[in-house]
Amino acid sequence: MCKTTTDTSSNISNGLLKIPVACPTGTGGDEVSILVFDPDHLSNNVTESVDAWRQSLELFFKQLKSMNGLPDEASQALQPFIFKIVYHDRNSTPEERNGFGMMDFPVYLVEGEGGFTNPMRLSEGIALLEAHKLPEKSFTFIINEEFGGPVVAGIVDIKKNLKSFIQLGSDEIALGLGVPGTYLPKSQYKCRKLGLIKVNEIVGNIASEEFRRNKFLRVLKHELGHMLGLEHMPNTIMDESYTEVDNHELYTIDQVRIIAKILSDLKQS
Repeated sequence: MCKTTTDTSSNISNGLLKIPVACPTGTGGDEVSILVFDPDHLSNNVTESVDAWRQSLELFFKQLKSMNGLPDEASQALQPFIFKIVYHDRNSTPEERNGFGMMDFPVYLVEGEGGFTNPMRLSEGIALLEAHKLPEKSFTFIINEEFGGPVVAGIVDIKKNLKSFIQLGSDEIALGLGVPGTYLPKSQYKCRKLGLIKVNEIVGNIASEEFRRNKFLRVLKHELGHMLGLEHMPNTIMDESYTEVDNHELYTIDQVRIIAKILSDLKQS
């Protein structure tokens, strides 16, 4: 989750999330679908052409397997995967939400000021999380060389992150929210992941289309990193502060190693 500072306060009920249900079986595979839903056409505030950022993001993930310095094991694990960025200028349907599987990564472009920060629409944000059947807790990972690979780094409190995202009881603006699946052995909820991006908070009054696109893509990569199980890490694109995130275009080698392991596990699920 990326943050910048502001002043705001409010209250929110703790009853945000329903008990999740098991993921659809047999929904792994080689095709990784990043599904971007944009019912308010907020992408137009980034660039006139959706393909301008969609193709860039697709190429970014495609090139992970050939990253300089990436261990052969991780590179080979990533070889089979095809990344597709699918843009929809609408909301997801109940049928789609019920059918999201292991390799589906749904991301929603939402308003900032006057959007999910508005109490009149708070219920819509809560309903979206519930509709995706998210558990109350999930997990992020880091590389532990002594262990030989990814290990759990932190517990994701989805309720707490949601409060921060909608700016309730916080002095910061969260530009995005990325919720990972519970990528643990034998977890039944691995497909329950979600991303939310506040487009207008990101692009602000930036005149340059190139700068708007680059800022949008960095936040999107950050939240997709969380959705893929990455923990916050200082001085990288996964830094907790957006000011630092804006200085990085790529994941680190260890972060790509984690992504390779997560995707390989999802493929087998």
